[in-house]
Amino acid sequence: MLFTLPLLLCLAQAPEWDVKAEADKLSREILELQPMVEQIRIDRWTGPDAGRFENRKQSALAGIRAVHDAALGVAAAPDKLAVTTGLLARLDGLLLDLNALAFGFSRFQSGAMGDVVYAAVERFSIHRESLRKFVEEAAAAREAEFAVAFKEAQRCREQLSRPAPPRHSDHP
Repeated sequence: MLFTLPLLLCLAQAPEWDVKAEADKLSREILELQPMVEQIRIDRWTGPDAGRFENRKQSALAGIRAVHDAALGVAAAPDKLAVTTGLLARLDGLLLDLNALAFGFSRFQSGAMGDVVYAAVERFSIHRESLRKFVEEAAAAREAEFAVAFKEAQRCREQLSRPAPPRHSDHP
């Protein structure tokens, strides 16, 4: 059992270098969205629901910066699962905002430009899926590590709780 624990831990390791490369790429590419979102002229949209998209635009602009910063955090600490799940949550929120803006863009400004925003959502959905897969694999690996550690701790407790063998004395 002594040799199995390090072997299992090596096998259960999630590929942090893959998520680091993904985060590096995402941190560079996400900033490309900013000019596109800034081009959205909600103030020129007309219609009963046009104004409700302004909050989505502001949220998307803030989300771009948040995703960028979170991706830099993951690139700096790819072994921190909490940091990666934070990035995933921020990216999910940004994609929801962008989907709403794409809908508004198509409806109130330009169908062709709405398609461009939808294409950006699809492009960054690939990053999201890659991150989601990493988080699932890393979580499963951590669970396996904890299961092995728990089993080893139980074995040690059992060993320690056994009564000590009687000592033989050399004195008659």
